[in-house]
Amino acid sequence: MSIPLIHKPLFVEGETHSLGHLDAKGYDMVGKSKDGCDLRVVLRFSTHVFSDRATHGQRRDLQDHSGTWRTFCPDRYAVSLLLPQVMKNFVVADGHAGISQDFNKGSNLILIEPVEGESWAVFFCFEPSPPGVLLTVLSVYAKTGNMYASKKFNRASYYARKCLFSNERVP
Repeated sequence: MSIPLIHKPLFVEGETHSLGHLDAKGYDMVGKSKDGCDLRVVLRFSTHVFSDRATHGQRRDLQDHSGTWRTFCPDRYAVSLLLPQVMKNFVVADGHAGISQDFNKGSNLILIEPVEGESWAVFFCFEPSPPGVLLTVLSVYAKTGNMYASKKFNRASYYARKCLFSNERVP
């Protein structure tokens, strides 16, 4: 399985949840590609942005890209409704992000966005996808405390261009 470009509605406990807002969309980073052309960035979203890992005894609503069972999460779903615009703004405005380790000790890029008095961490990576790059939003988590402390931040175009020129996932 792979991370989908198009998300079908999810039916959970008698209620249908539209996921069309998470369908892949492309945006340009003006003048950031090779030879000063625009760099095409296609955004796609993992099922982790609206679900949690299904633990023993929990409802199993869907399988993720690695085959792990997940359960629908209303809180993450509410944040997922905002994610397409947050990530579009990040790409178009060439926003700042840092590198953070995930639960599996792998590295992902991180962007902190406040939502209704909370801070949510958006974890993502850039992957080669000629002629541009693919920005894959891997997950979101509610966070507390200062996650910006002692992190080095770079612009989105730095990571996207690094991916483009190295033809490798970043980070």
